[in-house]
Amino acid sequence: MTYRTDDAYRIEDDVHYEPEEPPKRRRWLSVIVVVALAIMGSASAFLWRAYGNNVPTFPSFGSTPPADAGDKVVVLKDLQAFQQQITAQTQAATQLLGSQQAEIKRLSEQMTALAAKLDTLQRSVTSVRVAPPAPIPKPIAPPVRKKPVVPKPVEATPAGAPPPPPLQLSR
Repeated sequence: MTYRTDDAYRIEDDVHYEPEEPPKRRRWLSVIVVVALAIMGSASAFLWRAYGNNVPTFPSFGSTPPADAGDKVVVLKDLQAFQQQITAQTQAATQLLGSQQAEIKRLSEQMTALAAKLDTLQRSVTSVRVAPPAPIPKPIAPPVRKKPVVPKPVEATPAGAPPPPPLQLSR
């Protein structure tokens, strides 16, 4: 049997070989995977930075043994002491608030009394200003009118005739 090299292996096939493009669905899948990994990495970095090495552990993964009954009693006593302390502080604050409110009420009443006194003083001052004694008006004499000077007309009168009587003006 003789084989021809042309039939068994073609060199031309290698030259024109182009890889097939993956379907578009595979592209989207790879993009989604990359984005999801980036988000998870960012979230992990943020949590690591925010909490440091103090990341809370789940009880099943924790290395601390469960608290025994003696520890619970101590914690309960501490809690009760803390409650009593808070109650005492609250009562003291309530008493202080009550005394402050009483002081504010007293000061408010004093301010009201002072405002009333000031109002009374202002009214008395304005009444003194408004009611000064009225000055007595001086009688004013009516103006005196002078009689107008009427020039005497020059008339030609006969030499022996009496002059005419003066004219009287009436008011």
